[in-house]
Amino acid sequence: MMEAVDDAGERLLWHLRNWVAWHRKDNSVGVWYSSRASGGIGKSGSTDFEAMCANSDNTLAMAVDALVDDLPQRERLAIYNEWLDTVYTFRGDAEALYTAGVDKLARGLRAKGIW
Repeated sequence: MMEAVDDAGERLLWHLRNWVAWHRKDNSVGVWYSSRASGGIGKSGSTDFEAMCANSDNTLAMAVDALVDDLPQRERLAIYNEWLDTVYTFRGDAEALYTAGVDKLARGLRAKGIW
């Protein structure tokens, strides 16, 4: 992948990898609903640590998704091509568009306090 980030970009790379994993999950039921029944019997209602981490990862992935969706189309498509293995064609230098999109994404994450 085109690594358009410096040392401070390790966190950004984590967010992008998390976003890719979220995209590849089965979200057929919908983002806001679990794909499994809760059961309810014998459950205390408390959430274990792993479930809380998974919920946090999903929330962060949705935030990244919203920020990527807000990018200009060519920058968004360059990120899709690089991270989601899509094949969109567009005019312009793909690497420059990718770099610009990633830079805007990093600024957006910082602005939202997600860095």
